[in-house]
Amino acid sequence: MNKYGALGKLFSEKILPEMKLNADEQLTMLREYLSTSEPFRHCRGKLGGDWLGIGILADPQLNAPEKPFSPTKVLDTLKWRTGQARVLINYLAKLRRDGHDVAYQELRFALAEERFVITGEELPLDKRQPGALLMYQPKRTLDLIRWLQLLNPIAIDNHLGKLTYPYDIKLLEDGIEKPRMSLKWLTEKVMADNPSIQEGLEKFYDSGMRNHRGNFLPSSIVWGEGNKSDSWISPTKGSSAVLCDPLWLRVANRGLSGSSGDILGNWGVACFFPGKTQAEILGAIPRDRQSEVAVWQFNYPLFVNNPTHGYSIGLFPESEHETFRKSLPTYTSSTITNGFGAVILGQRGPSDRAEHPMFDYRLHRHSSEEPDFDKVAMKLHFTWR
Repeated sequence: MNKYGALGKLFSEKILPEMKLNADEQLTMLREYLSTSEPFRHCRGKLGGDWLGIGILADPQLNAPEKPFSPTKVLDTLKWRTGQARVLINYLAKLRRDGHDVAYQELRFALAEERFVITGEELPLDKRQPGALLMYQPKRTLDLIRWLQLLNPIAIDNHLGKLTYPYDIKLLEDGIEKPRMSLKWLTEKVMADNPSIQEGLEKFYDSGMRNHRGNFLPSSIVWGEGNKSDSWISPTKGSSAVLCDPLWLRVANRGLSGSSGDILGNWGVACFFPGKTQAEILGAIPRDRQSEVAVWQFNYPLFVNNPTHGYSIGLFPESEHETFRKSLPTYTSSTITNGFGAVILGQRGPSDRAEHPMFDYRLHRHSSEEPDFDKVAMKLHFTWR
């Protein structure tokens, strides 16, 4: 008999009194059970509110005027819904009793929150929508993002020989901030690739560093013709309307700060196009310029109707793609490009297990070990441009 069989046959205490599954096994068991559970289909995301209809018994006026109040109908509905819920509540109790805490938490949140997707669950296509992430000159852009992710502005000043504040010098000497001299080459490369950043920092240093460096840095980082911030998205006149009104992404939500609050990282570095496919995006870019862009394809949940509210995008080394496709298949890109996969992070439900620590820039900056440049994960935040 399959050990992940139907409710009532799951790990009978009389047969397997001491068996406890690891997290992956618990999730496999849970997904298989729920895939054929009619009660779960009816109750999913509804047990956190008044789905049972008890409120209508206390206040008949909650009924719409055109639908006369029927106590019998309400009681019948309540009885049926209670029966559906009882099956799942009993299953929750069994998971808790058996010590399967991961499965217990996942099911509890799935019953209470309609948007919660169980770890490893792949939603059907009719509950998903396409989306595409576009990045221009990806090698250059990824270097810039990693530079912002890995280095505190104090370390950047040190690389450029401009560190003068005693307090900042002491932070490096005491090891509170890491100098990361092994990445000085990256600072030099970013300066060479981005003259406007180098020019802004030089003005900042010439000013005596009395103001925030953000006052001297460019407001946008764009590689393309013209001065408009979206010039590279529509490289030629008459380009398809497919590339209109993208959702811009930047490296930092509120900037990556130094000790004195100086801000870096507010530049738009990529665009997200809800409802668009990779083929549509590439089709809107002249063939001779397609080699200058990277595109990641998503098929993400329909309920993510506004990614700018509470969501972000993580870029991870391609070696991690299988891991993310296994745990978050509905949020992970189906494509890999320039050595990176992508995942939508954010409000998966009451418990956001999608926020993997690898995307925390503080982990890279404060670690005593030198980061592996090629394996650095990055996080991009939605913004308005």
